[in-house]
Amino acid sequence: HPSGVAWTVFFATAPIILSSAVSFTILSVVAIVEIITLHYYGCVVEEKMLDIPKWGDEYRQYMKEVPRFNIILGTWRWVKRKRS
Repeated sequence: HPSGVAWTVFFATAPIILSSAVSFTILSVVAIVEIITLHYYGCVVEEKMLDIPKWGDEYRQYMKEVPRFNIILGTWRWVKRKRS
């Protein structure tokens, strides 16, 4: 989900962007981790409540082929497909 990745990157980089106006503290790090965790949980809940009932087995197959946010696993699978 490109929008999910985009929001995660935004939340992770927002303190860097706002660092001139707001000091970057350990509390900022805790808040970023919490926001990203809640966002990830929201994506999982949305997937279960909306996407699986709507698309069924086709979406389950898509979930097996496309990792949620795991860039390393996605790259590994892409390389394996290219070699086959």
